[in-house]
Order: sequence, then structure tokens, then C-alpha cells
Amino acid sequence: MHNNPITAILASIFFALVGLTNASAQVVSHVEQNGDKQIFILSNSKVSQQIVVQHQQIQSDVLSANANWLQQYQNSKPYSVYTDADFSVELMWTDWSAPGKDFNGDLQVTLSKKDFVFQQYEWTSLPNGKALQLYFQPIDKENTLRLRITYLLLENAFYAKRKIALIDTTLQKQWVEAFNARKGKVYFNNEKYDGYSMREESSTTAQYVALQQHNQTESFTILKKGEFGQPCAAQLQQGGVFFGVEYPAANSLLTRINENDLQLKCKELMGVVVKDKWIESSWVVQGLSPNKAVQDWFYNYVNEIKVMLDEPYALYNSWYDLRSPSYPKVAPDHVMNEKNILHIIDLFKKNMTDKYGIHLNAFVLDDGWDVYESNWMLNKTTFPNGLQPIVNALKPMGTTLGIWLGPTGGYSFRMKRINWMKAHGYETVGKTPNDAMLDIAGPNYSKLFEQRVTDFTKQGVGYFKWDGIQFSSSESGNGHAIGYHSRRAAVESVIEKCKAVRAINPKEYLNITSGTWLSPWWLQYANQIWMQGADYGYANTPVINDRDAAMTYKDIVLYDDFNRQDVWFPLSNMMTHGIIKGNLASVGGNDDPLAKFADDVVFYFSRGVTMYELYLSPDLLNDDEWKVLSLSLNWAKQHFSLMDKTFMVGGNPANGNAYGFSHFKNNEGIIAVRNPKIQSEQLTVKLSTQYGIADTAASLVLERIYPTHWVSPNLYAAGATIVLPELQGFEVAVYRVYPLQKAVKPLLTNAIMQETNTNHEALNFAVLATTGKVQLLNPEMVKSVTVNNELQNINQLIIHEPKANEAIKGEVQFSSNHLDVKLNTNENIQQTRLVVMMQPDSAYTGKPFPTIQIVQNGQSVNFNTQQQDGHWGSYSVIMKAMNNTTTFKILPNEKANQWKGKIEVWTIAQQTQQPVQVKMITLQPMQEVPQLPSPYEKNALQQTHMLAAGILNL
Repeated sequence: MHNNPITAILASIFFALVGLTNASAQVVSHVEQNGDKQIFILSNSKVSQQIVVQHQQIQSDVLSANANWLQQYQNSKPYSVYTDADFSVELMWTDWSAPGKDFNGDLQVTLSKKDFVFQQYEWTSLPNGKALQLYFQPIDKENTLRLRITYLLLENAFYAKRKIALIDTTLQKQWVEAFNARKGKVYFNNEKYDGYSMREESSTTAQYVALQQHNQTESFTILKKGEFGQPCAAQLQQGGVFFGVEYPAANSLLTRINENDLQLKCKELMGVVVKDKWIESSWVVQGLSPNKAVQDWFYNYVNEIKVMLDEPYALYNSWYDLRSPSYPKVAPDHVMNEKNILHIIDLFKKNMTDKYGIHLNAFVLDDGWDVYESNWMLNKTTFPNGLQPIVNALKPMGTTLGIWLGPTGGYSFRMKRINWMKAHGYETVGKTPNDAMLDIAGPNYSKLFEQRVTDFTKQGVGYFKWDGIQFSSSESGNGHAIGYHSRRAAVESVIEKCKAVRAINPKEYLNITSGTWLSPWWLQYANQIWMQGADYGYANTPVINDRDAAMTYKDIVLYDDFNRQDVWFPLSNMMTHGIIKGNLASVGGNDDPLAKFADDVVFYFSRGVTMYELYLSPDLLNDDEWKVLSLSLNWAKQHFSLMDKTFMVGGNPANGNAYGFSHFKNNEGIIAVRNPKIQSEQLTVKLSTQYGIADTAASLVLERIYPTHWVSPNLYAAGATIVLPELQGFEVAVYRVYPLQKAVKPLLTNAIMQETNTNHEALNFAVLATTGKVQLLNPEMVKSVTVNNELQNINQLIIHEPKANEAIKGEVQFSSNHLDVKLNTNENIQQTRLVVMMQPDSAYTGKPFPTIQIVQNGQSVNFNTQQQDGHWGSYSVIMKAMNNTTTFKILPNEKANQWKGKIEVWTIAQQTQQPVQVKMITLQPMQEVPQLPSPYEKNALQQTHMLAAGILNL
């Protein structure tokens, strides 16, 4: 196949562009002819896409990373990714005999590049790039299908795209089962093919030069094999490549052939007949990364294809606050009606907008606004004036109205809705209450649903939550393809609805939830996709209160998404169900202290979500909770751009391991970490370029901003491993990482502090403890420092460890089936919680627990219980006096008359310290920076301490 000398071919394709202005912003196209070989070239400042046609067939293609682009990322080794450019079309031949088949009825046909000959090409200029169309005729005379292969390169893109298409102007009857727009070999060795060139650029010139002739043999690692709705990717020595079909219900798969080559398959089910209009596959993207951070660059690509740029989007959702009047036990104040809605709007205005300057983007009416036995009609009894009074009340706040719809029929009283719809001619699937659904692909129901959402959009609804979609239906009378192809019908129906509402309001915010899956290509149509899992749940790991269990549950789901399932999907576009504290449900239950509420709120915002969902009852929140919520929301909005991309770090929360979420952009980042168990744990985090940090990042400050302020005495650089301070039991901590030169305030290292009264020229801290020698990291910013009102030398600060107040004194005695705890506290100890943790011996694991009794100062008391029966239990009580004697007993019951296990006794309390007051006057006015709330009382630190461990027997 390669008869001509490589040097002769390379010499023939040298092409220079002299005096090209603004070269880096353009896509340049070129074609070279050498005998029967044609080489088509599309290039921009980052990559060059080349396609070789020889012997009238497409032979291969290559995507090359340009040297100038790589050098920006300290990569001096240009590389290329080659493919054999093959594809396949899976057909059911509609005739007596099929091409290449001996028997009538053997109608399964697969066509690939060997079945077509090249006819002609065409360049197409686009506003932001160029496309190349290659046209092919079939070789077999019985085959009347014509083929088009399109390559696309956009300005400044580090990726190229390709798709295939068929047309039949003669027979118009062949059934296309599936397109494999790429199906063939992937190589990293340029000895496979000759004849390639690449484009090199400066700011004013561009030229084509031959690729280096040395053997490019790349070792590679498959980072991601692909599968349903996901990309596939490989990491090379100096870079990497990803592929994927830009369709949420397609499959991309990358497998190893040998040590040098890969097999790629990008499959999309179609289920269409080829007629006299082109039937196209979706685009298949191929992207290169200039370094080994392939997933990070894939997320860069995803940001470019999103239907809307991400923005901080805060909303109230009524689900745990208001319900339909059809619910028999809902209090009048929590019935979904115009009066109650207007009252809630007023509460948000007073408590968030007026007090903290924060507004909601959307006010969302969840299930309960419609008549259940209708075709999604607004309830005129509860909304006698329609939606307009609500829209009008929200306008002055800059808030849009949002509406929930359940495409499959919703949840509350769903069979009323489904049965009514079915009786009135709308398509359904399933027979029983558990599996009956409305069919979004059915022509009648699809038309109705689109009519409703477009009508709402015209009325001023700017947000939709489409909750519950079934993507399959094999009901033969529902007017669409059945079997596997019913999935495509449903996907296309949902996409049509997205496009329809955006045609009216391009800024319509779409949250498509349960039923969807975490394919990044949903983001071409919707803003948010469901994280999977339940709305909320409680982890079966030992905890003390419900809110901690709920936090762990959510992160178990996310850990499963990102680790076991290995989804490549931005957390910023995941609906994770927000902060829940409503009159109809609250994940905190009856034991919901402010510090724990603050942990949940802060960690929710610092995970990296961009849709901030408030499932709240405004009348339920106290002033401190409003403050926590508002400060955290404001902080998240201000740091939104830093949390654009998220990677999970640490261990598995399901196993009780400390874990967290890492966000980096260039040389700045945020790290949020949590310990899901009562025992302390230390977590390490690597500043890896694979997490988005620039490989040139250096002199980096590590500053804790929650729950207290603390600055590390060390400076870090990309690639370093940070050992974070030990996390206490159930502690949440948030850190900022940034270059020292970007500091906007003086940085006092090794001091655990609470910020007090701060203005533009003075920084005031209460130092509550120290972790080493306290010193200024950037003394050049400081004019003067006073410590407890005494002036200090800026370069030789003397700040001693604050004098500690007396700690909790405890004594524990174990005796067969009970233990006695004597606790002595003082006025400096606040909110003391006594905790008893139980774990059965192996002989009693999985068996029922005995009855628990707690007696305090001679009186039986109520206590908070958390347990997974037969595995663990935790029992806690708040101390109401400074001196307490508490007896914890295990007693027999009908299910457990014997029991033995390990017992741990803990105290959790906030202890007021004797602070050292530090005041720093700066040389220049300081920039005001939004702060996270403090979860602790003034001058207090939380202390978690194990008093004793022992055995109890029954």
C-alpha cells in the first residue's frame, strides 16, 4: 500500500501561508494531491486534522497536537493520534437478497469503508470553523445507498468532529439499525501511515511542514473504556485523547488490541428508513489534551458544548413546604395555593433579599399545582387568578417562576392522572400501579406535554423541573418504534421539548431529573441532570444525628457515580437535591443543632453544584439559620468560577473514610473535606495537574476558611501532596489554595482563629489555639500588628498558645449490663453531648439489639437514637447541668435476651477559649471577601473526645 518513498510524499505536501493575519483564530483548509492519494487538512492553532483518501477509498485520518500549543503546557513532545478512519452501518436489507449474501432472508448487512468509493469533496465555511464533506458511491450495484463523511474543526478547538450520513434517491427502503460513525483501529505510531503534515503558527504566519519522520511509538493507558452515554479515553506519555458520540443514548467503547493499538467503536441506534434526504449520525468528537489531564480537558470540551454557560442559580422548591389540597392531613398554611405562595415569597424577601442582598433565581412550584384528573391543567380552585399574581410578585425580586412536571405521571395520586390520561386518548405503558407510566414518545401525549410547557414559558415560567421519564415502551399501538428503538423515540421527544421552550425563551433553565442518566451530552439540551439515587437517604454508617447520615448518603451516591461507575460528568451540572428543612420533611429530624445545619449548608455549596436548591419552609428557619444560609449562598456565588470542575478526593464514605471535593482553575482552588465518622482522621490531597491545577502553579497558600480560620506555614506547588490538619469526628473543613502574590489580606500562620470586626484597613482575629510558631506569611502588606493591644515587631511576632480553659472531666465505670458516666463541666463548656456507641461482638452481629435505657441524675431521659440493628448503634443526650451522673443500660426484650459488644463513650462539646486578640493594620485598603459562617459560638472550638471503651454483657 505504501509504494512511494516517504520523503518524496512529505516533500510534495509542504504548503506555506505567508503574511496570514490573526492566524490563531482561523481554521485553514488545504488539500494535496500525489498520484492517487489525496490528503485533506483542517488546522487551527491547537490541532491539525488530516484525512487520507487513496485508491478511491478513505484510508486513514490523524489528529495532531501543534507544537506551539503544547509548549504552553510545558510539553515539548508533539504527538498524533491515528485511526484507520473506518465506520460501519448496520442495515436490515429490504429485498429478496442482500449484497454479499447467498440466501434470501439473510438480511443483516454491515457496510464499511471497503464498500464505498470516493466520488468528490466539498469545503464548507462556517462562522466559527470549517467542514469537509467527502462523498462516496457504493461499489455493489445492488446497493443504492450513497455515503457522506463530514469532518469539522472549529476555531481554537482542541478537538475535531466527524459524522456519517446516508441517502437513497432510488429504492428508499433500507432500514438502518445503527450507525457506527467510528469503528476501527486507533494507533499512536506514525509508521502505520505516511503522507501527513502539520500546521505550525506564530502570531502572523502559518505553514504546513512534514511531520517528523522518527518513529512515534507511544505507550498508553486506557483511562476510560466508555460504555453507554459516556466518552472513552486513553492517556499517553505526554498527553491523551478522548472520543465520544455527541448523543446521550449512544455507546463509545475503547479496547486494547495489543501493546500498540486500540479498537474504537462508537455506536448509535437509529431505527430509520433511508430515503431521499440525508440520514445523519450524531457527531463523534475526538479531542487531544496537551498534558496528561485528559479528564480535565474533556470537561473543558463539555463546557464548550453546553446549551448554556453555567451560572449560579438559586431556587426555592415547594415540595417539603406545600402540598396539594388532595392530601388529607396537610395544615392549611401548607396547602399549595395563591395565598400561601405569596406569603412564602414575602418571607424570602424579608429574610434573604432585604437583609443580605441575595435573590432567588427561581421560585419553583413542585407537585400540587394541577388537577390530578386532567391533562396537566392548573387547579382553578387554588389558583383562581392563574399564575400571573405569582409572576408579578416575583418580578421585583428578579426571580422567575418555576414549574414541576412529572412526564411519566408524577408521584402524588399518579394513577388518577394516568388513568384519566389513558381514558382520554393519551399513550401509556404498563398495567399496574407500580409500572404504569405516561409515554413521552407517544404522539398524543408528546404533543400535549410540549403544548403545556411552551404555554407556561409564554406565561413567564423561566424554570422547569421535569421529574420522572421512562425511556422505553414496547406498546405496539403507541405510534412509535418499539423495543430498543423506543428509547430513541423518547430521547428525541425530550430533546424536542427542550428546544421548543428555548425557542421561546433562550434562557429557560431546564432541570431534567429522575429517569435520565449521567451522560455529558444531555448538557447540549438541559442545564441539570439527576445525580441518581434517592431524593435523600440515610447512610448505614455509624452517626450521631440524621443530618450527618443524610450528608454521607448523598456523598456515597456521588462516590459511586465517580468511582464505581466512573462517569465523566461535571458535578456542576448534577441535581443533587439541596438543603432540606421543611415542615413536611427535614433531614435533620428533631435533633438538628445549628453547627450541624451549618456543616450541611457549607458542604452542599462547596461540593461544586451550581444549582442551589432550597427545600425549605421559611417560617421554620430561625435568624441564625437564615444567616448561615445567606452567607454560604453569597460565598458560593462569589467563588462560583473556581468550582467549575470537581474531582472527588480521599476514600469511600460508605466505609467511613474521610473524603472531599477538589476544585482547581489555573493556580487557584478550593478543597472541601469531611470526616463521616466519630473517630478522627487525617486526609492527604495531591495538587495533581489531572485535577485542573496548572503545572506551573507555585508559592501556593493553604488557608482554611471553615469551620475556623487557619493558614499553613508551608507554601506548595503543583504536584505536591498536602497533609491536611486532622479532621475531628464528623468535621467539615473548607480550604482555599492560591498564590501568595494573590493574597488580599495579611496571612497569620499556625493560628486557629475566628475573624471578628474587620474593615478595609484593619483585620481583627481572636486566636483560639496555635499549631506551631505564629508568623506573618506576607509581612509586606502590614503596617502594624497589636497583640492584646500591645504593639509587636511585624517580623518577630510573639503570640503564645492561648491559655486553655478547664476541659470536661469525665469518669466512666463499666458493670456487666450498664455503665455509669460522671461528667463535670463548667461555664466554658457549651452544648455538651454525651454519646454512647455500640458494636456487637461477632456472635451477635446481625441479631436484634437489646432495649436501651438512659438515666440522668436519677431520671429517665429521652435520647437520640441512630442505629443499624444488629450492626451498630449510637445513643446521645444533651447535658442540661454542669455536673451529671448518667447511667446507660442494656435491657432484655422479646427479640434479644442475650447480647455482648464493644462500647465507646464520647463527649462532643463547644469549649470557649481565652483568646489572644490580634489586630493588623494594612498599608493598603483590603478587598472585601465574602466569608463562610462560623458554626461555633463566639471564641469557642468544638472538642470531640473519647472518654472510655469497654464491654457490656446481657
